[in-house]
Amino acid sequence: MSWADVIARGSGAIAYRLVIAGHPLEFVSASYLVGSGTEDRARIGGLEARSIQWSESLDPAAVKLRAQGFTARIVDDGSHRTGDSFVRQPSRINYLTSSVMSGTVAIPMANTNTANGDIFYLGNECFKITSGGGTAAPSCTGTRGYRDSIATAHYVDPTLGLSRPEITFEEPGQYNGRPSIEGSLAYLYAYGDGETGTGTLVWRGIVAAQPKLRDLTVWEVELDSVASVLDQSIAADLADPSTLRGIYYTANTAPQFTISILAGADYDGSVQHSAVVGGADLAGHYETQEDFCAALDALVRTASSTWGTHALNRTSGEKPTLTATPTVTGAWRFVYSTPNSSHRWCNVATLNQSTAYIDPIYSSPGMPLQRVDGLRVFSVASSSSYYPYSFDRVDAAGTVPRGVIGLVEDTPAPMAYIGGSLALATGDTVILEWPAFDGLDALTKSYDVITPDSVTRSAELEVPDPSRFRRGPRRRRDYRAYTATSVPSLTTSRTYAIAGTVADFLTSLTTDSPTQSALGRMPLVTGDHVDMTSVTTDVDAISLGRDWLTARDYLGTSDVSLAKMLEEECKLYGLVPYITTDGRISYRPFRVGAATEATSYTVDASKNLSGAQMPGFEPSAFGLLNTIQLKTGFDAKTSKHIGRTFVVRDAAALSRNPLPRQMKVEPRSSWSDDSLIPYSEVLAMAQTWLGVLGAAYQTITVACRLDAISAVIGSQVAVTVAQLPNTTSGGRGVTLASGVVIGRAVRPLDAIVELTILTTQVRVAGYAPSSLIASTTLVSGTTYDIVLDATQPSGYAATDVWQVDDEIEVRQYDTALPTNRTGTITVVTPSTRTVRAVLNAAPAAGTLTLEYRAATLIVAQQEKYAFIAVDDASGNVIEFSSGNQPPRQFAS
Repeated sequence: MSWADVIARGSGAIAYRLVIAGHPLEFVSASYLVGSGTEDRARIGGLEARSIQWSESLDPAAVKLRAQGFTARIVDDGSHRTGDSFVRQPSRINYLTSSVMSGTVAIPMANTNTANGDIFYLGNECFKITSGGGTAAPSCTGTRGYRDSIATAHYVDPTLGLSRPEITFEEPGQYNGRPSIEGSLAYLYAYGDGETGTGTLVWRGIVAAQPKLRDLTVWEVELDSVASVLDQSIAADLADPSTLRGIYYTANTAPQFTISILAGADYDGSVQHSAVVGGADLAGHYETQEDFCAALDALVRTASSTWGTHALNRTSGEKPTLTATPTVTGAWRFVYSTPNSSHRWCNVATLNQSTAYIDPIYSSPGMPLQRVDGLRVFSVASSSSYYPYSFDRVDAAGTVPRGVIGLVEDTPAPMAYIGGSLALATGDTVILEWPAFDGLDALTKSYDVITPDSVTRSAELEVPDPSRFRRGPRRRRDYRAYTATSVPSLTTSRTYAIAGTVADFLTSLTTDSPTQSALGRMPLVTGDHVDMTSVTTDVDAISLGRDWLTARDYLGTSDVSLAKMLEEECKLYGLVPYITTDGRISYRPFRVGAATEATSYTVDASKNLSGAQMPGFEPSAFGLLNTIQLKTGFDAKTSKHIGRTFVVRDAAALSRNPLPRQMKVEPRSSWSDDSLIPYSEVLAMAQTWLGVLGAAYQTITVACRLDAISAVIGSQVAVTVAQLPNTTSGGRGVTLASGVVIGRAVRPLDAIVELTILTTQVRVAGYAPSSLIASTTLVSGTTYDIVLDATQPSGYAATDVWQVDDEIEVRQYDTALPTNRTGTITVVTPSTRTVRAVLNAAPAAGTLTLEYRAATLIVAQQEKYAFIAVDDASGNVIEFSSGNQPPRQFAS
């Protein structure tokens, strides 16, 4: 018996296979499934089937999905393979030496202790070496994301001062490949009794914590629903403002000096040697003060290398030195030291005083030197150290970080070296909050990121407002110097999707996250988590022709929950989240189907397990909505809505419940013309929610057979339960009430799926259907097979709408004097688009349509459809043979 057979029957013996992404073992609940798995995995027994059950529930008023996983219990086997796979630490460790992207196949390692066929782990990703074992960069061609793990980027970032990413190896027979499985995807496959092979994927989740040993025999693995992946920050690296780091100069802002050695030991001697150092040669980025000073010392050494015995900073022999040295206050200064003999006076003068904004200024010749005790001298002695006279250009000059950002004369585009963990990408906007400094007022300024570098964590910035740049004194407005006492705070406006839909945003997320999640730019959410095919189809249908939904910008500036962001988008688009039958997250329109619609599941006496669990009934469980507030114009820089605020108040709902019950719609996306959103569009958006939650509704809880497992949240169902209150005529008994599933609790071993269904007292019906006929064929007598067109025009009905005993009419189309035939349907075959009917005469030639008969001539099952009302002396009524009704009894 297959799993499909079990579902079709509603019950039956079942077995499970639990797969944890990357893990060497798969855990099964039946002995016949034990054996070898795929991709070098083994299947072992011990999984307790009783521990497996899961649920999802939707609060439609808040558009919030709550999904519960389960704790899988696995009995340790006699060889302790299960326990070893969870806790035995790897014995062979290596380290990543440089960053790799999600598609890189040659993995650079610090050691060569590898061999072809080795399986190793880097983070949560599993790899297998296919060639190059024993080299510094073995190849994993075709095995990135091995064993159902997700191929992602892995970064080596020496600027953070952290250890390199660790690589751990799985030793044959030890099952000890990695220190932790927390955060890994888990997949649950179901089997019918005796079924083998892959099974059917019915659920997926996330390992919430490291496994725990209970009673020394059972390992418990806590598994959250896959929906928990949304409970992450959309951009963890934006949680707090960042800052600049290190020292950065352009060619025009790096300090430039003339250094001179005089002919004697006195300050007024003639110049014997002279050189210029710094400037363009000193331009660039230095991580620390020591790095900067070492670079300046090297330039002095090179510039004076031809000075013979007076050459400075030589690496061997008797030597004088002129070294840049960090001070205890965090600044830096030059220190001049004389040799034992042939000592000479040294002058240091700053050449670019007008652009050396943040470094000490040296003003020689003619200035004294200072001894280390502070005494000024005009002559130097042998084997002594002195400070060339200087004054600070800016208080605390020389501290780290320091540098200049902005346009200064003809410098290239400014560079920013980012501190903390912030990661930039092309298209981002960097917002610098400059404090008042060096005579300039505080300023907030934005820069566009042009060329980011993830290795150095730097970015080339585009100077904003180029039309404002002028020569002369006003030029000081075009740059900002900074030191550690005036470093700006840095925030980022991030672009996820431009002029698109929420489906485009999710596409960007699922496409980019394998590369950018490790940088903190976004959580790791991929196609293994989200069913993008169904999302895109439904969003495209909803937003078709509605510019304010098809051309939205998705930006971000702060740390916000992805789940919260998507909840607001769902309200805007009229969507609700759900978990698909294969365990992925998706989104679908929220609606209660018309009574005339085909449903995906029917709850009736044969499927209602009232003997196992009595049905439940609760009126208006989420309150009666009466007001919708839509905020527009989300500003990513301030994280505030600065556009129009629309308010829709439902007068009918307010009359039912005068207390305010409001849904706020606060999307973190925006449309460039938010002020032009038609109010009629806002009303249509609001009606999605008010049409269901603003009128009387009720939630029904009913235990069903296992075949209800496919009735996921958002599915349209019909409910017939004799024990429940009848909200229309009173008493008990609900018959074919239209509803939408808002909760599903699956208990497979009990063969029970508990559904929570929202039904409404608003009687919604489709209009009596019509279908275009492709052909008619005589069967016998006056019985004809009527074959419908494969593709029906918009608004026309497919074959499965028609039912046996329907009273029909075959009408001749587009004819002045049509010949019509009436009859009764006897057989409906949707697979061949055939409706068999007994007609009163042979159908006419030409284009034909299949129609319902007049309201007074139809059977009871057709009365659930809406018919055109008759205008007579008693007003608009629908004249049924069973009694006339006002039209609003049938459609609303």
